[in-house]
Amino acid sequence: MPLHAEGAPPAEVSPEHGASFADVERATYEAALARAGGNVSAAARALRISRPQLDYRLRRLGLNRSG
Repeated sequence: MPLHAEGAPPAEVSPEHGASFADVERATYEAALARAGGNVSAAARALRISRPQLDYRLRRLGLNRSG
């Protein structure tokens, strides 16, 4: 399932530019959170995943926002 434009990472973070999958994944989640003003629920909706799934992925990448 393709991402909405809201959740898409910056163009310079792509495998074609030498970025790893984790780099692309991290950039995607950071971009979605930035566009959602830090609102995890809204970012999850834009990414078409559940909030718990986004929380898990953020924690896995060391990006958990709750501390």
